[in-house]
Amino acid sequence: GTIKQKRQAASALAQRDPAEAQPACPLLVDLLEVPAVRIIALRALANLGPGAARAIPRLRKLLGADDAFIRAGATYVLTKIGPAATEALDRCKDDPNPTIASLARETLEGWDRSGSEE
Repeated sequence: GTIKQKRQAASALAQRDPAEAQPACPLLVDLLEVPAVRIIALRALANLGPGAARAIPRLRKLLGADDAFIRAGATYVLTKIGPAATEALDRCKDDPNPTIASLARETLEGWDRSGSEE
């Protein structure tokens, strides 16, 4: 579809019940490669929470983006995925953007305190 249609679809998925939106996860992962749709796709993946674990490899790639907004979005999705994203989120602890680094550190510390394991 067009960029507009992709943006609308990702936006709708960001608002759906995660269980209902789960089958669209592969599409959302692919949309991370489309700059005009990336932020909305990140929002939709965050909505999926642990169901977005298959996005971790693509999210790792986005952690190297020059744009801090993209890195922040990827980091936020990793926090929503949960302990399965520990390795990728660990990379964010030293991000040059203090907001990203803080989010990663606080999330990882919270997981450690709660005793969550993969």
